Amino acid sequence: CSNGTCVRATWRAQWAALAADWQGLCADPVVQAAWEDAVAGLATPVLTSGALMTEVANPWVGRACSDLGNFFGKWLTFLPNTTDGLQYIQEMNFLVRRNPKGIFFLNRLETKAHGQSAVCPEVFDWTTRWLAARMAFMDSEDSVKLIPEWVTYVNDDTTSPLSDYEVPEPSCRTPTCGFTSFNAWFARELKNHNEGPEPPRPISNKDDDSILVAPADSEINFILSSITMETELPVKTRSINVKSLLGHSQFAERFNRGTAMETELPVKTRSINVKSLLGHSRFAERFNRGTAISCVLMPNNYHRFHAPVTGSLVESRLVKGFYFGISDGATWFNRGNTGNSDMDFFVFEDFQRAYYIYNTSKHGFVAQISVGLAEISSVNPATRPSDNRSTWVGVKGSPDYEGPLPMSKGDQVGYFMYGGSLNILIFEPGVFSSVAVLMG
Repeated sequence: CSNGTCVRATWRAQWAALAADWQGLCADPVVQAAWEDAVAGLATPVLTSGALMTEVANPWVGRACSDLGNFFGKWLTFLPNTTDGLQYIQEMNFLVRRNPKGIFFLNRLETKAHGQSAVCPEVFDWTTRWLAARMAFMDSEDSVKLIPEWVTYVNDDTTSPLSDYEVPEPSCRTPTCGFTSFNAWFARELKNHNEGPEPPRPISNKDDDSILVAPADSEINFILSSITMETELPVKTRSINVKSLLGHSQFAERFNRGTAMETELPVKTRSINVKSLLGHSRFAERFNRGTAISCVLMPNNYHRFHAPVTGSLVESRLVKGFYFGISDGATWFNRGNTGNSDMDFFVFEDFQRAYYIYNTSKHGFVAQISVGLAEISSVNPATRPSDNRSTWVGVKGSPDYEGPLPMSKGDQVGYFMYGGSLNILIFEPGVFSSVAVLMG
């Protein structure tokens, strides 16, 4: 700091310190033993993500602690292209997939490395610092290389061209159209705050509170997990015998992917502890036995999220948590339907997240949980232009609570920087039990 101003270290300087510290961590016998346990617990082979999930050897088998540090070093400057944004996220998932010891190593291991007088979660602390360095790179001019490719992709291969967004140089005199970092591109805003006579994302039936709107550009699935106030409860899952359903048609085998060709198979039990997911909010009990849907944002999506309902935002805040550890990775990626309803969503009770509680006039309370997955070091609130109020209103009774914030469906709530992102919507019992549509 100088003259009262602090300047964040460059991503290169941050990585130099991180690389040295990782060597020290791996030299600690406790860390080394925990790493060996993590590698010993690996699932192999593993299924890749994508529409056609194929078995591959787990790349972490036989790897050393130092290899994980080298992996993070390569990941630090990875730039996603328009067809592959999950390369490193997926490989990291192979380390923790069905591997509690891998999750323990990354998130819960406590040591006294580097001469510490007390134990602390040094591996987790190191990954938190790495995420800050990764964010510094993605915020820097060093990250703009692939933006021209993304501009072409958005204009030629999506239904939402660049003209739908606020662009620093609308005429694109420069190849990056004025975007000075990948994160600036990734978190771009909708044009005119999605207002005006022809908004890029028209809000369906804005004056009809019975119509729910999608909070983001996302893949949407009902969550079959039981919404409880406590720990997991047994919940039966089901499969469809498509061969029998189609009367043993010769075409039945064409549908053998998300459905079963033979008899029903028991899968697993799962639930979501809504009290934990909502950071022990006083409103959690309202959602006991309610319903939930997942809205997964993919790397090529617009990455701001919006209010799904109209009402008063009565409570919202950030809940600190993990960044890595989706144990059920094969189900999560699910042949391209990311966030499939069979997913063990309880894992997100431990992830970094923000939650928002809306009080609607006719449909009770609605919860929106924005989860930062792998490679996200922040879930960010929106600031309302009219009065500069943040969508993180706090908790009633806390010193920083400013009272309820009126919201209309479609209003911006927050945004994610680059990485995996998820919104979970939770409803009171009986409010949203199915999707009802008219023909056509």
